[in-house]
This record gives sequence, structure tokens and C-alpha cells, in this order.
Amino acid sequence: MNKKLILSITLLLTGFVYSQVGINTNNPSATLDLVSKGNTSSTKAMEINNAAAKEMVTILNNGNVGIGQSLPTASLHVKNLVSPAFRLEDGTQGAGKVLTSDTNGNSSWVYPALKAISGNLPTSLVSFSSYGTGNPPNISMYTGGYINLPPGKWLISFGSIASMGQNDRINTTDAQLWCTAFLSDSNAGAGTITADYISAYTGQRGSGGSIGRGMNRTMVIGSIAVNNVNGGNKTYYLWANQELETAPAGPSQININGTSTAGYWINLFGNGNWERYFYAIPIQ
Repeated sequence: MNKKLILSITLLLTGFVYSQVGINTNNPSATLDLVSKGNTSSTKAMEINNAAAKEMVTILNNGNVGIGQSLPTASLHVKNLVSPAFRLEDGTQGAGKVLTSDTNGNSSWVYPALKAISGNLPTSLVSFSSYGTGNPPNISMYTGGYINLPPGKWLISFGSIASMGQNDRINTTDAQLWCTAFLSDSNAGAGTITADYISAYTGQRGSGGSIGRGMNRTMVIGSIAVNNVNGGNKTYYLWANQELETAPAGPSQININGTSTAGYWINLFGNGNWERYFYAIPIQ
């Protein structure tokens, strides 16, 4: 009796272990084998609903899987109107990272690479013929440089040597020429500072440089942060300033090569200056 009972239990357990269930098929090839009821791409092979009868998971006849999407249009189609709709934790995740892949399609989280956008620098000389005496500088000119940026926040950096003639020198002891640069929404008129600059990040003008006694050149370098909310690409134009800075009761003109002059040319950002750059990188 005991032997028969043990044999019966053994056969029953063996049947459970090796049994296969087929849905819409008489010859299941797996523990659970579902065959779609139709042969169109929109025919559903499987559908899972929650307690509220909302369709949560769908598998179509063409193999597309939908999560929160009843008619998935891709191999995996996820729809969720409440963020986050997708979450992947593999140990490489981190704040500010983006999901990327290698050439074989293996994915991982990485920090996004900064993609710089180059500006267009002038193709000819950019020369001041006079200087201002105001603060901020009241003599401005469009350099011919510009940069086109898509929507978002950008840090625009620029730099150039500001040079006088090779044999020229400033002789004035208590005065200097001060050069700066700024960005404008226009390349015409007197030049007005763009309204897009972010005051919490940078000033309205990039840092400048000065040409003082015994000198004939300096570097004008700086960065200006802008926020393009225009809804599309926008062009920013590079302008430059020049002014005479003096000590209290200092001269009203600068002395160059022993001669006082009300103005003197300085090439700034123009062609022929090897030391110049103009580009932007995205910021948050």
C-alpha cells in the first residue's frame, strides 16, 4: 500500500514538473506557450489589466510590447503621464547623467559631453580710430563677429589681442587705453547690450584689457552668460569698446610716441590677430 502511494505521488509530482500549458495551441513548446489569436500586427497576443480594468501590459502579434500603451508602435513602447516613466539602476546612474550606448548597443549612464559651438570671427581688420572718455566706454563698434545659438543657457567666451602699431608706444604716465567687449541683439546702430545676459552668472560686458605706459598691446578676454528664450536659434553679435582712463586731473588725451592724440587705431578681434577665439558651451 505504501509503495503504491509513493509511486502515485512520484508520478503526480513528475507531471507537475514537466507539464506544459498551451493557450490557443495544442502543442506547447514551453512551460507556458501563448499563440496570438490573429495574424495582424495589431492583434494582441497577451493583455494584462489591473483591478480597475486598465490595460497595463500588452504584447502584440508582431512582438511589440507596450507598458501603459495598448497599441505599442515599437519593440518597447512605454507611456506614463506621471514622471518618471522609466527607471534604470545599474550602478552607473547619477545626477545629471544621460543614458548612452557603445557600438554594440550596451547602455550605461554617463555625464554628457560639452558640445561647443564656434562663433564667426571677422575676416577683415577691426580698427578703432578714436577713443571715448565715458564709463562705461562710450565708443563702441561692431566687430563683424557673431554666433548663432539654439534655445537654452550658454556661456559665450571670447578673446583677442588688442594691438597698436608694432613700433608705437604709449608715453603717458597717468592714462591708459581700456578695451572691453559685449554682445548685442543687433549689428547696427550704437550697439546695445543683449537683454538675454544672465546677471546672476556674469556681468553685461566681458572682462577687458588695458594698454598702459610703454605698451602697444594687451589681451581682451571674457565670458558672458545668456539665456536664449526666443523659441528658436538666435544670433548674438560681438561688439567692442575703447575708452581713455586717466588718474584724477589726468590728461584729456593720450600721448603716443611723444605726441598727444585724440584718437588712435587699435585692431581688436580683426583678421591678422592670431590670438583670438569665440565660442559657446551649454550651461544649466
